[in-house]
Amino acid sequence: FPYKTFTSASDLILTGVIDGPLPGGLPKAVEVYALNDIPDLSIYGIGFANNGGGSDGEEFSFPDGSSATAGQSVTVATEADGFTSWFGEAPDYTTSFAAINGD
Repeated sequence: FPYKTFTSASDLILTGVIDGPLPGGLPKAVEVYALNDIPDLSIYGIGFANNGGGSDGEEFSFPDGSSATAGQSVTVATEADGFTSWFGEAPDYTTSFAAINGD
């Protein structure tokens, strides 16, 4: 009986979606977590879905030269001011595509 062995490894997992309580729903962000060292984070990207419409595909790519170490959380937010006001630190990356909502 032929069989195939499939292995699945993910070095980066989604750990948070934030649609905050500040005016305008800020901060809006996602958090991902590195399970292992990722020397080239630019091989990863994120697609954002709004209002149940699904994602248009990858809308944010981590920049060339970026990396993450095992155990590191990485945040991507729409802007830094609201994020910093709420969390007390700046997001790692910003993009207008992170303007998520659940309306």
